[in-house]
Amino acid sequence: MYDALAIIPVNSLRVFEAAARLGNFSRAAMELNITTGAVSQQIKKIEARCGVELFERVGREVQLTERGRRLWIGVADGLKALDAAADEAMQDPASAYISISTLGSVAALWLVPRLDRWREHRPDIDIRISTSGELMDLGREQIDLAIRIGGGDYPGLESKHLLRDRIVPVCSPKLLADGPALARPQDLANHTLVQFAPAYGNVRTDWKGWLEANRVEGVDTDRGLFFNELIPAIYAAISGQGVLLAPSSHVEESLKNGLLVALFGDEGYRPADWFIVTPGSRPVRPHVAEFIDWLLSEAHQTGSS
Repeated sequence: MYDALAIIPVNSLRVFEAAARLGNFSRAAMELNITTGAVSQQIKKIEARCGVELFERVGREVQLTERGRRLWIGVADGLKALDAAADEAMQDPASAYISISTLGSVAALWLVPRLDRWREHRPDIDIRISTSGELMDLGREQIDLAIRIGGGDYPGLESKHLLRDRIVPVCSPKLLADGPALARPQDLANHTLVQFAPAYGNVRTDWKGWLEANRVEGVDTDRGLFFNELIPAIYAAISGQGVLLAPSSHVEESLKNGLLVALFGDEGYRPADWFIVTPGSRPVRPHVAEFIDWLLSEAHQTGSS
């Protein structure tokens, strides 16, 4: 039984799968925390034992041969099944949980306010949220899913579109009523810009790009209040300290209760897409898939999907 695995060990197949999925020996080495030479050596051993070439070099990348592609499909499915079985064996049935990675602002302003509805539905499933300004390695950190902003193309990961957001200029009603006029984008020249520059992701909250897109000149984007976290930037806008560009999903409650107002009508909007991302190297556990479906339903019900 398992005669082929006696010739080609599972660990070698794991190296092959990473190289095939990433299309690059160096990236596979980084993922597996080994040297590029070790990856190349393992591939050569498999090719020697199979008697065929599995990769062709194309510049700095590698491309699977037809035989390599067929092997990769079977190996990838097999490793996912092995990982799922091992993960299931290690789980304590009495303490099932879902681990989530996202920005602190996404957690505080979009996800957490909705979690009570999930807990009413599945009180037996715990939620563990990790907030970070850096992209986490979902496979290495054993994260079930992440919520990210961008184009949805994440190598080695599976993604589902969560919501279409809008980046909007906002300020406090008091600033709008008592400060210099804010009837058109050109009026920003007379106001402080609250500037939020995220650590990662294509959030598009930069004032320079927004002003260029709206063909507004004469506004100094090198001055103002600068933040690398969105929540304090929102509070700066609420307290009347300036005008902020923010995702509408993050300020929807502040807009509803009158703490903030949106400016300039439709011409002020910029699109932004949020995605649910899961590791491509292992299958999604059933209760995680259920949670993802719930997230998609929440986004749809709020009219932001």
